[in-house]
Amino acid sequence: MVSDPKDIMLAVHSTLVDFLDEYDMVGWVRANDSEVNTALLTQVNELSIENKQLIKKSNMLSQKINSMQDTFESDLAFEGEEVIIQATYSEKSKSMSPIYHDRNIEKSITWDKMFLLWAPRLTVTLNCRKSKSELEYALKDYMGRYIKLNDNQFHTIKIQYSALGLIKYYEARTTQGGTAEFINLTSKGREYMVKKSAIRRN
Repeated sequence: MVSDPKDIMLAVHSTLVDFLDEYDMVGWVRANDSEVNTALLTQVNELSIENKQLIKKSNMLSQKINSMQDTFESDLAFEGEEVIIQATYSEKSKSMSPIYHDRNIEKSITWDKMFLLWAPRLTVTLNCRKSKSELEYALKDYMGRYIKLNDNQFHTIKIQYSALGLIKYYEARTTQGGTAEFINLTSKGREYMVKKSAIRRN
């Protein structure tokens, strides 16, 4: 029987050395360390799962936004659908007198093409009268001459593009203190203009 403390310590030391030599201690940790590592691992796994779910939701939202940007009401005329522009233009009399006569002119154009001609002129907010004038100038080359649109048709055009979500018209106070109707592009209209008008590399 070992009674001397020194002998006891020596016996314990020898026993531990023999135990370490006989068994592989790789992976052995203190009990407290093991509990901490398990908790950390659980948190990491939970965060990883949450991160994947957020990425999935983000991708789904991006796809939904892109789909909304390119989608229009199926019952509203737009891409590939034609509208007849009914307008007038002034023509000088063939006589020597400086007299001008109003002539009628009609020509078909698709809703999307007309929008892409008009949209670059709506990048700044304009009042309704100025917006109408800008549309008339935008159609000049297409119609072959400067034209004057019928007011009723202009309002129809304005309402159509508003229904498509491409422009917004609203009443606001002017700098002179009165009120007037203004028109500008919506974010959807701006994105459609850029997407369709931007030049891409071959």
